[in-house]
Formats: sequence, structure tokens, C-alpha cells
Amino acid sequence: MAKLFEAPLAKSKVDVSKHLVCSEPKIWVFDNLLSERFLNQIDHIFECGETNFFDQPEGGKRRRSRCAQIETDEVTVELVDVIRMLAGIRQVEECRTFMIADVWGQDQDPHIDHISLTDLANRYDELNFLDLCKQSRSQYNPSKIVPTFSIVVYFNDVGGIRFPLSPMQEMIPGRRGRIVMFQNFRDSQRPVSNQLCQHYGVYFEDQPRRLMTMGILANKTPSMDNSDSLTEGLIYCAGVRDEGIRHDWQEASTHDFSYGGSEFSRPPKPKTDKALTLMAVPEDGEWNVTVISMAGEEICSVRAER
Repeated sequence: MAKLFEAPLAKSKVDVSKHLVCSEPKIWVFDNLLSERFLNQIDHIFECGETNFFDQPEGGKRRRSRCAQIETDEVTVELVDVIRMLAGIRQVEECRTFMIADVWGQDQDPHIDHISLTDLANRYDELNFLDLCKQSRSQYNPSKIVPTFSIVVYFNDVGGIRFPLSPMQEMIPGRRGRIVMFQNFRDSQRPVSNQLCQHYGVYFEDQPRRLMTMGILANKTPSMDNSDSLTEGLIYCAGVRDEGIRHDWQEASTHDFSYGGSEFSRPPKPKTDKALTLMAVPEDGEWNVTVISMAGEEICSVRAER
């Protein structure tokens, strides 16, 4: 597996400068870099594989997600290779798992991405390469830092992402196979992150947005100039099996992730007649039972004694 991650890629295949859609902050949009084989594999996992449902309240807003944790293999490693090639990094350690999610609900609040080093330490061994003096730490929890690059990968044509403080006010729409990458630092101002990178995801109540969020940790921003000079970095996927997908850890009080407790092994395809899902969550000595349609819409909710 290590040889797959370190296999050389020809950076000359992609001139990243042609994909820059905003210069302050730097935002790139890449289409048609991921193969149909890879995208079809993800579709197959959501149609026939094991997924978990989560209820993810955030600052008074509610979103629901259906998540699949995916191990890297000879097919899915393609995504890591593409990201590594675009960013111009040399991985200090392999990215071994992905978390991809169907997400329904309300739009996010604007935020700067943060990732917990405590969480990453449970999955990676080589975090000592990081110079924490060059990382932007959360004022609420110093173990949460801003990644050098944030990455969003889309697997359907739903929703999008906005950068409300940037000159580019229009939404970047989701598109199957699209990769959106943005740079969270001006290196001359490290460890302070670029506040123009505040962004939020656009979601819907009646149709899922299928996506994956990733990040790259590094001590400086890679040049991305197609040179042979590579910067040490760590590619990670934001999300874990028991809490679902998330990449905006900053205020500990802002996010409350609850495990939905529903696992589905090889669920049937959606039918024309009504199919409902029951999701039971323990709360304060009671069960909160929610009925959800196949479109992710909450039909009703009742409480019962445990």
C-alpha cells in the first residue's frame, strides 16, 4: 500500500493556475480529475454498503447525515494521489480512510475550518513534523488547528459552498467529481489564518448533498508551481466512524454530534411507495424516536421512557 501512495505523478498534467477562481483568498476548482471508476465505486457503496445515520445539530441549526467510512484500496487511493499531486506535497504518512456523507438540512454558519490534533492522533502516528508555532490554534481549544489547505470533494450536483467575505460572492455549486480547494494562510502572516477563508456549505432539506471534506496540514504553503520541490504534509479526511463528517471544530459549545445508532447493511434502493426510517436516540433517560423519509425529511418525532 505504501508504494501506491508514493507512486510518482506527473504534475505537468494539471496546470493549477488555470483552475484558480479567486486570488484572495486563493480558491481552486477542479473538474474531471476523478475517474468514473472511482465515482461509481462511491455510488455503489451508498447503494449497497454499510452506512450510519447521524443527527448533527450546530448552533441552533439541524442537519442529518448518512455516512460511509471507506478504506483506501487500489480504487479509492486515486483520490489521495490526485490531492497529493495538486497540492505538491510529500506525505509524511498515508491517508488510510475516508468519510463520505449524504447530508440534509440547513446551511452552515460561516466558519474557518479546524481539525482536532487529539482526534488525528488516534489515526496517525507522524504528527511530530508539525511546528505548532506556525499553526493557527482555536482560542477555545488549542488542540484544534486550521489546516493549510481545505478540500471539498463532491459526488453529486447538489448544494455548494460560499465564501461571504471574499470578492467572489457567487456560490460554487456542487458537481459530481468536483474538487474545491482553498488556502487558509498567507505564509507571511503565520500563525494567523486568513479570515477571508470563512465559508459555509449550502444544503437542502429534501435532497442530500453527497460530499467529503479533507485537509492538508503543513508548516508552510506548498508552491503548487509544478516544480519538483515537494513540501512535507499530511492529508486527512475530516470525520470518524462514531461521529460522522465534520470539519468546523472551533467552539466546543457550537457543535453537538449525536450518534444516530442506525446501521444499514445493503439497504434496498428507494421505491415509489413510502419507505420510512426510525432513528432512536437516548436523551436524558428517554428515547427520542424520529421518523425520517427516504428523502431525509423528518416526518414526526416522539419521546418514550427507556
